Amino acid sequence: MDILKYIESHAIQNKLSNVKYEFSATEMAWLIWLNGTEHPLTIRHEDWQWIIDNMPDSTVPERMNCRYWPSLHDLIRNYMSFEKHAIDEYEKAGDHAVYSYAYKCLCDKEWTANFENAFSSLEKCIDTLRNDMLDENKISQIRKTYIDRNEYIKVEYNPNMEKTFIEKSWLTEAERALLSESFNGMWFDFPTPFKQGDLVSDNKNNIYVLKSLPGWIEQSDNPKEVAFKKERFEKVWDVTDMMPIGYGVTDDGQVWLDGIAKTYLELEVCTKPLENENRVLGALREYFQRNLNIEQFIALQRKVLYEQLERELHLEDLILDRDLRRIGF
Repeated sequence: MDILKYIESHAIQNKLSNVKYEFSATEMAWLIWLNGTEHPLTIRHEDWQWIIDNMPDSTVPERMNCRYWPSLHDLIRNYMSFEKHAIDEYEKAGDHAVYSYAYKCLCDKEWTANFENAFSSLEKCIDTLRNDMLDENKISQIRKTYIDRNEYIKVEYNPNMEKTFIEKSWLTEAERALLSESFNGMWFDFPTPFKQGDLVSDNKNNIYVLKSLPGWIEQSDNPKEVAFKKERFEKVWDVTDMMPIGYGVTDDGQVWLDGIAKTYLELEVCTKPLENENRVLGALREYFQRNLNIEQFIALQRKVLYEQLERELHLEDLILDRDLRRIGF
C-alpha cells in the first residue's frame, strides 16, 4: 500500500522516500484520515483494512485531545463502521427527507450553487447535479435534510462523483468520542526538506518565505525551554498545531507573518519565477540567507512598492511634470 499518496507535498514525499522512512501503523492510519477527502471513501477504507490485515496492532496513547484507545485496529474498524452506517442512512429512501446540492471548482473558495433546490430522491438530485456541472473540474456536496427534524447528512464528491467525505449533524456519545477524541488529537513530526528562509508554496500556489515548522525547536541555551517544547509535542499538540509559519506579501507589497497552510504536509518548494509583489519575498529570502542586510532588504521592498504603484496607477499618464514640480517632487 502506497501511504505516500496521502501526503499532499511532493517535496515531502520525496524526502521520506529518500531517507527510507518507516511509518508506524498509527502514522499510516492518521495520514489516511488527514487527507482522506483527496481520495474516495472506498480507497481509504481499503487502505485502512490493509493496515489491519498486514500490520501489528498497538495501543493509542492518551493525549490532551485524544483518549486512550486499547486497539488501533478497533479504532480503525469503528471509524469505517461509522462512515458506512452514515452512507446507508444517507442513501436510504422513504424516510421523509429531501436532497439538495452545492458545487464549486477545485480552486474556488465559495460554492457556485449552494443547496438552492430540493429533490425527492437522491437519484433525481444526482441527475440534475450532473447536468448542472458542465465543467468536470468541480467538487460537489449533496445534503439530505430530514423534514420536520433539525438533522441532516452531507456527502462530498470528487469530480468523478466518488464519495470522499461524509458528515451527519447528530451523533451518539460514542460517535462523538470517536470523531473528536481520536485522529484529530494526534500530532506527528515527519522529516521535511525545508529550512528557514526557503521559498515555499501551499496547495493553492500562494508563495511564502518559511519561518518555522511546528517540529522545529529553535536553538536555546535554556534546557527547560527545550524540554517544555518537547513535552508539548509529545502530549499536548494536536492536528491544529501542525500549521507552518511564514511570511506572505499583500498585493501592494506589504509583508505579513502568520500561519500559511492547514498543515506543513501540503508545502512545496517554490520554483516558479517571482513576479510583481512576490519579488519582495525574493528579497526576504536573501535576507534570511544572509545575502542582504536589513537596510538592503528595506530598499528593495521600497523599490518593488514604487514599481507596483506606478504600474497600477499609470502615474506617468495621470500626473504632469508641472504638477510634480508644484507639489515639490
